[in-house]
Parts: sequence; structure tokens; C-alpha cells
Amino acid sequence: MRVAGLALEAMAVGARMKLVVGNVSSAAKKRVNQPSHLREEADAYYFVVVECRCRWRPPHDKPASFARFGVLEEAMVWATE
Repeated sequence: MRVAGLALEAMAVGARMKLVVGNVSSAAKKRVNQPSHLREEADAYYFVVVECRCRWRPPHDKPASFARFGVLEEAMVWATE
């Protein structure tokens, strides 16, 4: 694991971000059946959810489904430190 950590540290921040968002997207597709993909633009990377399963849930009176946001936020903190 430390070898992978050293390789990650040697990468540019943008490359680390792209790698992490791509891995989160891949895991979402394979592990939790959440169709998604990485969209890359000149100045940003986007985690695109093809169809959110939340739309089939009954309406909530408070915000819900912060898990995806939390995973991406913490992954970006980890990738950019």
C-alpha cells in the first residue's frame, strides 16, 4: 500500500483528482449498481450520475442522500493533501 501511496504523491494534483473520481465512479457502477461516469473538461472533473435511484423514493421533508457527496468530498480532501 505504501508503494501506491508514494506513486500517488508523485502525481500532479489534477491527475490525483481524476484518478480518485474515476475510481469512485467505477466502484459506484460495480459495487452499488449506480450507473455513473467521469466527465472531464478543461478546468474540472465531473462525477455524473446517469439515473439517481432517489427519484423513485417518496418525497422527503428534509434533504437526503448526502452519502455520495460525502464520499466525493472526503476523497478530494485525501487526494489533494
